[in-house]
Amino acid sequence: MAFHCDQYTLKQRLQAEEHARNLAEENIQLELSRGRETLETLKGLCMDNKRSRILQRLELSLDILAGTVERISNTAEVLGAVHQEARVSRAVELMLAHVENLRRQQEKNLADLEEARKLIQQQSVTSPRACSGGRHRLQGCVSAHHIFSV
Repeated sequence: MAFHCDQYTLKQRLQAEEHARNLAEENIQLELSRGRETLETLKGLCMDNKRSRILQRLELSLDILAGTVERISNTAEVLGAVHQEARVSRAVELMLAHVENLRRQQEKNLADLEEARKLIQQQSVTSPRACSGGRHRLQGCVSAHHIFSV
């Protein structure tokens, strides 16, 4: 039931998360652009070499920051994918464990059935009187023998 509900809302949650991520990236890019614009304004006002070098370093820092933001975004997506893979892997492990339990239960049931067949065959061999006593009892004995000889 929970999985069905998650599937139902997955598309909406995915769209909401993508929108939030895009909005955050746009806001960072906007702030970087504003920083560059301010830097360009300051460059026009600075006439000496010392301040120009400081502004060049600041411009380089803004460029590095822009690249870092892009790498962080990409890394966050990969991390999200790895987290999802881990969740799916755990779910698959649980399903495999359940299948293994079902297999063991089936083997146990088959062993019990085989043991019951042997007991019935032994009883019919050692106690032929159980199959005598009229048409009805003979039919029951044949039916039981037929069921367990399949």
